[in-house]
Amino acid sequence: MFTRNGKEYRRFCKRRQIALQKAVFYKLKGHLLEAKRWPFITH
Repeated sequence: MFTRNGKEYRRFCKRRQIALQKAVFYKLKGHLLEAKRWPFITH
């Protein structure tokens, strides 16, 4: 799999990495929005 479909595997890894980054970004964005909505909860 690694030698024959090395290119495909790398592409998959890159796509997964981007997906993870997006998920983290949206999670952080959501937290920031929550913080703005509820200022008395934040430190």
